[in-house]
Amino acid sequence: MGNKRIVIVDDDPTILDYCRLSLSTLAHIECETYTSPAEALSRLQRDSADLVLSDLQMPNVDGIDLLKQLCHGESYTPVVILTAFPEVETAVQCMKLGALDYLTKPINMEELRITVQRILENEANREELRFLQHQLERPFKSAVPMIGTSPAFSKVLTTIERIAKKNVEVLVTGETGTGKELVSRRLHGESLRRNKRFVPVNCGAIPESLIESELFGHEKGAFTGATAKKPGLFEYAEGGTIFLDEVGEIPLLMQAKLLRALQEKTIRRVGGRQEIPVDVRIVAATNRNLQEEVQAKRFREDLYYRLNVIPIQLPALRDRLSDIPILAEFFLKQCIQSLNLELEGATAEFFEVLKTYSWPGNVRELQNVIKRSATLAVGSKLTADELPENILTQVRSLPIADDQSGLGFLELRETQLESFDRQYLTSLLSKHQGDVKRAALESQVPQASFYRWLKRYDIRAKSFKSSS
Repeated sequence: MGNKRIVIVDDDPTILDYCRLSLSTLAHIECETYTSPAEALSRLQRDSADLVLSDLQMPNVDGIDLLKQLCHGESYTPVVILTAFPEVETAVQCMKLGALDYLTKPINMEELRITVQRILENEANREELRFLQHQLERPFKSAVPMIGTSPAFSKVLTTIERIAKKNVEVLVTGETGTGKELVSRRLHGESLRRNKRFVPVNCGAIPESLIESELFGHEKGAFTGATAKKPGLFEYAEGGTIFLDEVGEIPLLMQAKLLRALQEKTIRRVGGRQEIPVDVRIVAATNRNLQEEVQAKRFREDLYYRLNVIPIQLPALRDRLSDIPILAEFFLKQCIQSLNLELEGATAEFFEVLKTYSWPGNVRELQNVIKRSATLAVGSKLTADELPENILTQVRSLPIADDQSGLGFLELRETQLESFDRQYLTSLLSKHQGDVKRAALESQVPQASFYRWLKRYDIRAKSFKSSS
């Protein structure tokens, strides 16, 4: 938290010392004092302050003139007037000109501190509100488009399209780096709530002692350090979507309170008694197996079923091999543009090597690998040799038969894939006793495509039928 800069202007040095001493007990406060209003104004025009305390009657430039200079347009500065001659007409004039408060001399030390704290907190809240309003004025856009044509990924896109406009809870599961937040942003962006806020919350990054306050807010004095009322993220997300990432990390006690908020559609701030209605859509995500967490008594079963109305399981990158070149090319174009690189693209071999790697970090790892390779590239096109050593080591460790040792990479890879295809197809047909329809269904490949595979490798389904 940065320090707040307060400028105090008064032609009486005793008043300046008194105000500075009074405010010295407040944390994160820096005071500057001026006996000359003209000098103070000149300084404020060069470097704005968070708050100005100004005497009303001073020589040359008085408090009214200072108000007119500071409380207008984009250069607005909060001002509190100090005066030994309180008059109703003068107070009204000051307020009309933009003063936030009016303190009479002799100034009470405690009253001064309370006034300054209140104004600084109100200004901080107003600044946050301005930011949120600015966010709302812009159309919601996902940071990265969802790219892929593989059957596994197309199924995810279809589910999103079907449920985006329906006000139901969604649980997104998948390994780290598969794009769970991207899915939640897509759901929000295509929903009827897209003009409201999207509020992402990393539940695993919030300390256990603070998570209730962060989600539901707190009242003033609810705990040490709670100097003002603070709305929680559920209230900030009103009318929009709140994304609970790493929901499996939420402590059990907090899970019960979250469940109640989902069921009752109300929250209660820490230290408060009032039930506050909230209208938010919940999208939760986790890389844990929540069913196992439920069995281990680490996650509430009732909360699991409440969140898991619509499940979306994101496939690992190794399960959508056909999407790897598409994603890699997209990320490469991004790098060329953002880093102003003189690259024309990548070789076919570069993309083929990417498809042989297991990608434990999924799409996030692929994006980082492309950025690294593009940044360090020496030629006009990326080659396989410019990939990280861990990827090349895994590729070199693939088993090679004696009669394949002289083959190039692409030829060798095609041979390996053909061997895999044959083994996979025959295994499925054997399992289902030659029933092509059931085998195709398990492979999640259209039946017509399954038949083409069989024809390509000259595999006869009827040879797997039971003789009984």
